[in-house]
Amino acid sequence: MLAVPAFVCRRLLPTAAPRLPSRVASPWLVANLHVERPFDPDLAWDSVLHEGAGLGYVDAGHQRTAPSDRTVLTYYRAWGDADVAAARTRLASAAWPELADLVLADLAAPHPALREEVARMDLMVWGHAMPRPVPGFLGAQPFDTEPRLGERIAWAHVDQTGMALFEEAQARGVRAAEALAAPLSLDLGPTWL
Repeated sequence: MLAVPAFVCRRLLPTAAPRLPSRVASPWLVANLHVERPFDPDLAWDSVLHEGAGLGYVDAGHQRTAPSDRTVLTYYRAWGDADVAAARTRLASAAWPELADLVLADLAAPHPALREEVARMDLMVWGHAMPRPVPGFLGAQPFDTEPRLGERIAWAHVDQTGMALFEEAQARGVRAAEALAAPLSLDLGPTWL
């Protein structure tokens, strides 16, 4: 089973390229902000920014058994520009202070004192994270990608449907295993699902 994005699969199996979707993955920025502030039980786990540039953030410490004044806020931002290659180049060449300022500026509306509360910020740039869907990006037949790419190779990735969700990843893995089971004379048995 091959569980890689379509752009990687094209390089590994060039003969399969015509059968793979051609969706473009946007570059993303993920920031982990280590903050120290009084614990707030009313703070949501997942917050979307109203009119923000980023997608929002999650409180990575939300499931702690004992509340703490220290947590990590994980912020996400996709650069789904029309020219994805140019956006990727700009993001990859941006300096850490510039990216940190973008994150803090976007989070300033819901958290005006955040700059003073951050003890550490880790930034990660993902050149090909996942697509940023726009109407029509799935194409005419978005769910018809055949998982079998060869006699003993099946493709299992969320790029098949264009929705980067855990449930999609799990479903694509099951579908790929099922596509290989019969040709390889494997019995997945009744407990497979």
